[in-house]
Amino acid sequence: MEGEIWLSASGLKFWKKSGIDRSFRMCYNGGMICRDCGKSFKVDKFHPKILICRKCAIIREKSRNSIYVKEYNAKLKAEAMKRSGGPVCTCCGEKHIEFLAIDHIEGGGQAWRRQNKIKSGGEFYRWLRRNNYPNMEKYRVLCHNCNFAIGIYGRCPHKVKGDSN
Repeated sequence: MEGEIWLSASGLKFWKKSGIDRSFRMCYNGGMICRDCGKSFKVDKFHPKILICRKCAIIREKSRNSIYVKEYNAKLKAEAMKRSGGPVCTCCGEKHIEFLAIDHIEGGGQAWRRQNKIKSGGEFYRWLRRNNYPNMEKYRVLCHNCNFAIGIYGRCPHKVKGDSN
């Protein structure tokens, strides 16, 4: 990049003492080159060890948070499944928790979610936990295939009369 120099020998001593990677580059304007995107940025005097720009730091933080949120939602889902009869589809017996969902037995789940402003499964599981798993007899565990079939066709193909399954 134009406008950048490698740190001088005296600068390397400073960076060595502070524990920052020596291969890092400094710009003429006193800024640094971001390790992730390669753009120059001003060094914060309160956080001199940070080697990435603010934009890249936000991206890193979002990815860390998304991993944490996914793990937390999976934990809440497993807990809700246990309270609702165990992580097994009540229709076909599917046991992989990734394929399972909680279903409203009487239907009307979509209208209920809109009324309570719940936009995702994670929010639903958090709502259940926050409200101490109310009326769990109104819910059942179904796999996504059975849940979809019951929602669209009113019945599951596993329960068709004359079927050998």
